[in-house]
Amino acid sequence: MNVIIVDDEEHARQNLKRRLIKIDPQINILDMVACASDAYISIKNNQPDLVFLDIEMPEGDGFSLLDKFDNIDFDVIFVTAYSDFALKAFESMAIGYLTKPVDSELLSRVYLKSKQSQSRLINMALLDQLAVKIENLSKSRTVSLPSEKGVDLVEAESIIMFQSSDGYTKVYLDNGVNKISSKRLKYFEENLDSSFKRIHRSIIVNTNYIEKYYKSGFVVLKNGQELPVGRKYKNNMKELIGNR
Repeated sequence: MNVIIVDDEEHARQNLKRRLIKIDPQINILDMVACASDAYISIKNNQPDLVFLDIEMPEGDGFSLLDKFDNIDFDVIFVTAYSDFALKAFESMAIGYLTKPVDSELLSRVYLKSKQSQSRLINMALLDQLAVKIENLSKSRTVSLPSEKGVDLVEAESIIMFQSSDGYTKVYLDNGVNKISSKRLKYFEENLDSSFKRIHRSIIVNTNYIEKYYKSGFVVLKNGQELPVGRKYKNNMKELIGNR
């Protein structure tokens, strides 16, 4: 199976590559690219069987990339952080998709389904319908919180922080509600976008909630809460401050 991975975040590309190799040691990762223009060139040159395609990217989204092709003779699995309502649009089109953070079991299922497929042709009319549906949706991001009872979908903007707790992860929301996920903190570290940073061995914080950072080793959130910054993770804070 010849595969190209398109995602604007380096850690997301590397994480997906590592997990795909674990699922299928014979997989051939042809290329990994960060933007739509590079993706177009790579797909033209490499002729993949399957493309993992992030929807929101620099220099154009995933749909505008696909619009450049007269014929799409490769499978596409979209990687998305859109809401549950948007996912129903994907389901109605029978097009492969994964939500961020990507669940390993679902990744395996969707990938193997594509590998076993005999068809590499996408119905362009359906793809256009899907693009219109997505364009009309709110672009709020959601995060999946797997638990023993199922999966909770919450708005990323509402999450203040993740904290490890006895093999589970406690998720603190801005409305005062706390949720428990059966996944460990590392799962979220590998799959969350760049607005979330690990600042301690037991804490990942939404950087949008950080009010102040003290080099002595702690941050103050907008709600007044103080959180420790581990020595190992101070570079994450330096990077954040440098980007602001």
